[in-house]
Amino acid sequence: MLKIRDDVDLKELEKFGFEYEEEDGEKYWCKYLPDNQHKLFIYEDEREIKQGRFTLLFGYDEVELEDKWIQDLIKADLVIKE
Repeated sequence: MLKIRDDVDLKELEKFGFEYEEEDGEKYWCKYLPDNQHKLFIYEDEREIKQGRFTLLFGYDEVELEDKWIQDLIKADLVIKE
């Protein structure tokens, strides 16, 4: 599992195109990906980086995270593997 380091202020994610959102009591940071089919999610409580694929009925399905979408976060030393 890849996640944002605990010592990183999540507001740093704004520098990488992430936006803060709240929905149904959940707080997370998200970024729409350039392929217009996927979105990255980082939930505040667990900090795990997740990737979703848009679907017509349910909004999105979680899919395997592709490292190519988070290279900027890795290069900035914000990501750890657990």
